[in-house]
Amino acid sequence: MTLVSLSALMILIYLLDGPLLAENHVKCGTRWEVKKSIQGEPQPSPWPWQVSIEMAVENRHFCGGAIINEFWIITAAHCFMPPISQSLEEIVVVIGLNKELTPETWVRYSNPRNVILHNGFDEETGANDLALVRVSERIIFGKYAMPVCFPDNEIFFGNTWLNCRITGWMKTGEDTTDSLQDAPIKIISFRECNTTVFGGNLQPTMMCMEFEENERIGCHLDSGGPLVCKVNSTQQYFLIGVVSWITDYEKRWPGVFTVTKSYLNWVEHITARYGKKFNYKEYGADLVNRHHRSMIRLLAQNASTQNAQNHSGTSLASPGLTISTSTKLPQTLKLTATGNIYTVSMVGIVLVHLRSLLVTTLAA
Repeated sequence: MTLVSLSALMILIYLLDGPLLAENHVKCGTRWEVKKSIQGEPQPSPWPWQVSIEMAVENRHFCGGAIINEFWIITAAHCFMPPISQSLEEIVVVIGLNKELTPETWVRYSNPRNVILHNGFDEETGANDLALVRVSERIIFGKYAMPVCFPDNEIFFGNTWLNCRITGWMKTGEDTTDSLQDAPIKIISFRECNTTVFGGNLQPTMMCMEFEENERIGCHLDSGGPLVCKVNSTQQYFLIGVVSWITDYEKRWPGVFTVTKSYLNWVEHITARYGKKFNYKEYGADLVNRHHRSMIRLLAQNASTQNAQNHSGTSLASPGLTISTSTKLPQTLKLTATGNIYTVSMVGIVLVHLRSLLVTTLAA
């Protein structure tokens, strides 16, 4: 083969492989710096993996979701229960959105090709409250849209998480805010929340969050929306959970999210079955894992005993477990997020908040 032919072949390979090379530069969980702008000038979303799931006719936002690769969105299964339409043509995924009421010109709309609910989803218990949405058109990553990182076992330890936040447009009731909102949260140990607040009725694949003081979190919560955290020594955000429900906005009672790490195998299986298998390493999540493996393992060893106690011998690797519905608690309330009735201990809620206040006071 002549030198000219070899050069031409190399150029052809480069051109054909161009999209792959470009895509390899995408780094999951990263945000574009949002600069100050002239008042009224459109701004990119500060959380570029956040999507709005809407009714197409009214452009009515009903749930949030997160981009995990160029074809797939992860959200909550209960988002697609009646009265939400079961016709995919009546649902639209809005990508790159910042202003809900005044969408930017770069926003992209895509009807779902498939919506797959977890086959173990239980409306009564909230178990396995996850769904995957495959969009019809490929998502182009860049300034306005990026995938969030998906966690694996090596990085899934609470003492390595920083700056945990939830994001969304939802207000209390049916109204929505205009701009995408975010708010800091604190993650409560499974044992503490399950025992003292929910009377043992939580699934082992759930965890609880409480809201930072002075945060009007009730105005910023989306069902199906992402709960993200940074990992120590990185600037990348990982999808720690998907919001399932919140007990009471005004009284600041704990919210519950589904732990994503528990479902990595399910996500890989479903996405492979419906085309374009999800690979959590594709956009750099594994680099965080490799670079910080030693540090994280050391921290994990110190925390392993406590984690085992917190989960009362249950394993996060076994989604689909059933729970007992028998409860003898002093008071009950309705959880409006899913329309189901859950039993909640008011005494437990008070104890959780007293503990949080004591820790904050001692730290000060």
